[in-house]
Amino acid sequence: MERRDLYSGLENFLGPERASLLMRLLPPDSTQLATKSDLASGFAMVDQRFEAIDQRFEMIDRRFEGIDQRFLGIDARLDHMDGRITGQGENLGGRIDALGESLGARIDGVNMRLDRLFLTVGAAIIAMLVAVFTDTILG
Repeated sequence: MERRDLYSGLENFLGPERASLLMRLLPPDSTQLATKSDLASGFAMVDQRFEAIDQRFEMIDRRFEGIDQRFLGIDARLDHMDGRITGQGENLGGRIDALGESLGARIDGVNMRLDRLFLTVGAAIIAMLVAVFTDTILG
């Protein structure tokens, strides 16, 4: 009886097409409507998932900080080697330049792998966020 009264009121206010559309969007049973408590628990679950994602980002940040430190060490060693070799003549300088290019290429390769890692991690996070929101909205 209540749904019929609601439809009648909507029909008078919105017209029959819009009233029918709105009634089709409502769940058949009023117990299926979300309460503030339902929404709060859903948001709490999303907050927990974001916290887990934040922790994963912090872990990844620590790993990258370690990698940065390694690169700084490599840079320091290369600087030291460059200083030692500078005085040894043109021939040795050419050989060191070739070594530097080789190391540069290897570092470029590492950078490319890190870029792929960022893309993979980013895609995984986006997939997790989609799953969280899908669960929250549809679940």
